[in-house]
Amino acid sequence: MTNAPEEYAAAEAAAAVGAVIGRKPQPGRIYRKSVDARRRDAIKFVYTASAIGDFTASELERLSAAGIAPLEEGEPEEPHPGSEPLSGRPVIIGFGPAGMFCALALARRGYRPLVLERGYDVEERAAAVERFSSGGELDPECNVQFGAGGAGTFSDGKLVTRINDKLVRHVLHTFHRFGAPEVCRARGGEPVTIECGAVVVAAGHSARDVYHYLAGEGFSLETKPFSVGARIEHLREDVDRALYGRHAGDPRLGAAEYAYSKRWPDGSAVYTFCMCPGGEVIAAASEPGGVVVNGMSRSARDGVNSNAALVASVDPAPGSPLLAVEYQRQIERAAYLAGASGGEYFAPCQSVGDFIEKRSGKNPSRVLPTYRGGRVVLANLWDILPRDVCERMRAGIAEFGKKSRFFGMREALLTGVETRTSAPVRILRGEGFTAPGHGNVYPCGEGAGYAGGITSAAVDGLRGPWNEP
Repeated sequence: MTNAPEEYAAAEAAAAVGAVIGRKPQPGRIYRKSVDARRRDAIKFVYTASAIGDFTASELERLSAAGIAPLEEGEPEEPHPGSEPLSGRPVIIGFGPAGMFCALALARRGYRPLVLERGYDVEERAAAVERFSSGGELDPECNVQFGAGGAGTFSDGKLVTRINDKLVRHVLHTFHRFGAPEVCRARGGEPVTIECGAVVVAAGHSARDVYHYLAGEGFSLETKPFSVGARIEHLREDVDRALYGRHAGDPRLGAAEYAYSKRWPDGSAVYTFCMCPGGEVIAAASEPGGVVVNGMSRSARDGVNSNAALVASVDPAPGSPLLAVEYQRQIERAAYLAGASGGEYFAPCQSVGDFIEKRSGKNPSRVLPTYRGGRVVLANLWDILPRDVCERMRAGIAEFGKKSRFFGMREALLTGVETRTSAPVRILRGEGFTAPGHGNVYPCGEGAGYAGGITSAAVDGLRGPWNEP
């Protein structure tokens, strides 16, 4: 394995810049580190690093021709008092990533936003989630979906984003340096209910009652593509060995990660999503009588299993956008009923081998389920998920198994159901980021249909008339 120590990467970046312009600038810092494991016999670390200096226009042109671009931090402008007249302080509904960063942007401009969150603070919320994970009752007002920080509070592994936006680095720096809740409060935000002059709707993709309320109040909603499926679990050591070969277990590499996808000519797809190395499958239900799973990784990423969502795309059904919400709900209820023989909120579970053969099969042996400490029931996911979804999932297992043998191992587990990969509904917004016909209402973030994860939701929260891109 090629060894490129981090302490030398920035110096090497400066040397690369110097080779192009004929003089060596100062080394900057490391912005990103990744692993290139395409060749198991020659695994490499790949760094993104900066070099600092004053560059002439001619030098910048030569650097651009060499594929070296100026670094855009994307920092919002310095705080200044707001000038927009409002009848009251702006209210933000939801304190996940979109709500946090929207509150931060407004507070920096002197608007003193108020934040409404249906769940509890992080400490109380963590206790409620732990009680449910250990076999206790579901709190429909405070769970993995609802509460301070949003769904990402319980995983360190969900900050990866594919959006190309200069604000991404600002979001990541803010998470790293401060922690958004403390920043917002320090600048004048507070969670409380009060009459408002403007509303930012950043309620998240599981606040289904918000969709129903908005539809009843004449807001424009539309269906959008989403996906459903299950969580697939493998032994972490199997994944590491398959992807890293003889370097598996090297502490410099950590737990291996993967991402696979397959698309058909008609636009349908199957793919892995939110891969959690060394993680666990968690209970993510937010409504009574429904089972939902998600995944998480702790910072050490040292769990016995690794997991990922294995999901297939769903074409939005014609008609009311709320039918898409009901589509998710019906699958969740079917999963609840399938697991009911074990107890409340037991999840249906099936080995990959049995899923391929469409039978419930035998109890897990080599790969053990992590959902709620093993509170699962043997079931046939073909009886729970739509047939077309299962067909694509089975095709995906076969395809991804060709790329990495571990993926199609018969002992691997599928635990269902994963239905909350993204919002099935979009709350329309027009010029000025407002909802058409509702001038002071700003749909925002993943729940509004404008983001697909923690970082992209945070970026969307920074957008708007208070922070034009």
